[in-house]
Amino acid sequence: MTTPKAITTGQGAEIDAWKQRLGAACARFYAPLSIVTFALTFFAYYESEPDSSVPYGSLWQEVARTGHSYAVAVVLIFLVVIVLLAVAALEKLGPADIVESRRRG
Repeated sequence: MTTPKAITTGQGAEIDAWKQRLGAACARFYAPLSIVTFALTFFAYYESEPDSSVPYGSLWQEVARTGHSYAVAVVLIFLVVIVLLAVAALEKLGPADIVESRRRG
């Protein structure tokens, strides 16, 4: 998205460069955030009561055990978010920049 023409050329170029730098800085967090989001699906999201007969598990265990439509919908939402974060990171940085930023970090 370019800056509107109402701003002078020098200011517009400066603002566009700032937006590009900000977008690249934010994109560095997309790939790690997608990995963290995927890892969160393996943790139990409820703690079972000691005297309860209802066991809780991770999202994947809930889908495998019950197959409830809500659990399946949540898995699909998580997968879509993970894919969108990965695509956003690769689109903005490219695979070489992601690997290079991980080595420096």
